[in-house]
Amino acid sequence: RRLAGVAVGVVLFASLWAAVWLTTEALVEGRHSYTGQSVLLHDLAAVSVERGEPLFPDYILRDAGFSMEKVSKAYLPYVATPILPDSGLRFSADAGEMAALRAKWLEVVAANPGAYLRHRWRVFAQASGLGGLSVCFPYQIAGYQPRGFRTHDWLVHRLLKSYFWETRDSFLFRGFFWVLLSAALVFFAARGRMRGDLEFVFVLASSGLLYGAAYFLVAPSCDFRFFWWTMLSAVVGSAFLVSHAARTRAAVGPPAGPAPEAA
Repeated sequence: RRLAGVAVGVVLFASLWAAVWLTTEALVEGRHSYTGQSVLLHDLAAVSVERGEPLFPDYILRDAGFSMEKVSKAYLPYVATPILPDSGLRFSADAGEMAALRAKWLEVVAANPGAYLRHRWRVFAQASGLGGLSVCFPYQIAGYQPRGFRTHDWLVHRLLKSYFWETRDSFLFRGFFWVLLSAALVFFAARGRMRGDLEFVFVLASSGLLYGAAYFLVAPSCDFRFFWWTMLSAVVGSAFLVSHAARTRAAVGPPAGPAPEAA
């Protein structure tokens, strides 16, 4: 029965992935921005800085604006974008250049796994709140407001903003806490043999755990926003786990007292 459920899940996932891909291709009409290249360039820059030599595809090395010295000065372990301006590490929308970038990334990472993993750990540590006393970027702060869009500044808004600002460096905004909580939920759900709501808890917490842990490989910066789904799934999963435990306890009833003595 469970294998059948897994098979159905795999088919649904594949169907949704195909639907998203086909819809995206239809909408962009072949025009791709390849936003994921920022992570690949960041990884190559990190290994290049550690090795002291430019390890980039030829289309970058041939660029008149490229400078390894500028890349070294601009490189930061917790955010990718500062290395792009004025260093030759430009975004490209050319499919051939993207193929060259991916091939070079695979070559460099395979040849320098230690440097790559050290870099990814530094990025993930900052993003998940392991990097110090302060959370790197707990909120998306923007001054732009669309025309005709008006926000309220009621007392309740000011109180909530003050509360969230004061708690910005607490465990609430540290992704590693929610990743660990998701792992604990997966463990307890599996230990309880996924009876009743525990099956839902297992699936939901696994989703949050895999989603958060994946940023070890793909986080482009230290924003907490990457862990919002991990946090949300962990909170909902915890509520269902507590509810399941309470119902189980109520069904079992209080422990029986000592048997009355015979007259």
